[in-house]
Amino acid sequence: MRFVFELGDTEGPEPFPVELLRPFRTGGVLPASVFKQLLGNLPHDGIAFHEADQGTGSAGWIEVALHHDSQWMGKKQVRVCYHLVVNRNHSREEQFATIAHELGHLYCGHLGTPDSSWWPDRWQTAEDVREFEAESVAWLVCERAGIVNPSAAYLITRLRDEDEIPPVSLEAILKAAGMVEALMFRSLRPRKALVINA
Repeated sequence: MRFVFELGDTEGPEPFPVELLRPFRTGGVLPASVFKQLLGNLPHDGIAFHEADQGTGSAGWIEVALHHDSQWMGKKQVRVCYHLVVNRNHSREEQFATIAHELGHLYCGHLGTPDSSWWPDRWQTAEDVREFEAESVAWLVCERAGIVNPSAAYLITRLRDEDEIPPVSLEAILKAAGMVEALMFRSLRPRKALVINA
């Protein structure tokens, strides 16, 4: 039997480097109103938001909903198509950066699409392209919101290691970033196709 411990639960006079203890740390401040608007608009695209207790090395994920769940958006009951999970132990800004990354995956089409008029179906995209695109979306959205996050370091490291950008879709990245920003700054209604009670 091997014992496994969480870095964040350790104590002692020689702590681990901050890069290990907080690999997703951010700089800057995101207004609470912008974060609230973003979360309130997630059901527009059938996204259910969840917080979970996660370890130091886990920021979150997004996945296709396997069951016929529903949620409320205002007075409308809407279908849940995706579950977006973030680490509840992270700051608002760290959660924001994670959400931007995971929405980057969604809006770049990495999880497919319920309707090709919403965003493209690119679920067969190679893993390295997926990560580069999602990190690019997170970097763009965070930079424009005044949040410094680890995406830039990832992208630079990737370029140094590979010496070239993978065959990403710039169009998909820019459109995805625009869709995330729409959730942050606009009051949206759920898509008609997702409404259960008309």
